[in-house]
Amino acid sequence: MRPRRVRYASGFQKALRDCPLELQVQIIRAVEQFINRTAENSLRPERKQGLDGIWAFRVTSGVRVFYRQAKDAQGTYSELIHVGPHDDYRTINRRR
Repeated sequence: MRPRRVRYASGFQKALRDCPLELQVQIIRAVEQFINRTAENSLRPERKQGLDGIWAFRVTSGVRVFYRQAKDAQGTYSELIHVGPHDDYRTINRRR
């Protein structure tokens, strides 16, 4: 299976830097698994209800990486837009 193409939005990079170091390591590991399409069952990627076009995958029980699917000339890619609490919907709405 081909690895996913991923782009990092500035909001994702800022939110990642704001996380504690131990959590940053977990987030980076989860993003690598997302890209390589390993551990799909534990990441549980899902479309978020009420957030049009926004998806999320699990890092820990309370932390999610939020992303949206987009297309360009090379095909579909995932743009990581935020990482934070699983119910951080106000931040996601602002960054859309």
